[in-house]
Amino acid sequence: MNIKDLEDAWRSRASESPEEIVEDAIDMAKSNIISLQRHINSLLTMFNGDTTCFAEPWIQGKLNLADDYIKAVHDYVASENQEGESDARSK
Repeated sequence: MNIKDLEDAWRSRASESPEEIVEDAIDMAKSNIISLQRHINSLLTMFNGDTTCFAEPWIQGKLNLADDYIKAVHDYVASENQEGESDARSK
């Protein structure tokens, strides 16, 4: 996908309301999290078999990177939720 494709995709959404765009983004995030969960569960069941491949450096690197990314998202969302609750209580 090039820049023109991205610009065209963005323009095609111009007729949508901001609420629809946010709703689509939320749906996509939920879908991604469900996919992550499915793949993680599958990987966990693979520990019942030959686990030597989990020691390969490139796998360790990918798992560490994924862990860092998921922790960052989790911590951000948790922080935003706490701020929202704090703001609601102060009103």
